[in-house]
Amino acid sequence: GMTIFLPFIGPLASFALTVTVCLCFCKTQLIITLIGVCLSYLLINGLLEQLFLYPTLVGGAIGLTTLETIIVVLLGGLLGGITGMILSVPAAAVLKFLIPKIYRIRI
Repeated sequence: GMTIFLPFIGPLASFALTVTVCLCFCKTQLIITLIGVCLSYLLINGLLEQLFLYPTLVGGAIGLTTLETIIVVLLGGLLGGITGMILSVPAAAVLKFLIPKIYRIRI
């Protein structure tokens, strides 16, 4: 339950713990059902959180649109891995603020 609050690895840790406990104490049919339910939850939760919730909340808080936030996080991940994903949104917000000031243009 509490591992859900850890970014990126939390849902996977929760899934691994649930499956491990279930393997020790449950019947085969229940294990298969539980694994299917957990994988479905991880997929749906991951899609909703990473594609909609995170970009909207974080982007709105720092002045980026949802699309800008998604693009920046994807580019950060491609260029710098996990560190790039974490640092890309604040860097984009700083650039979005500084570029118009430096070049005296309006975005």
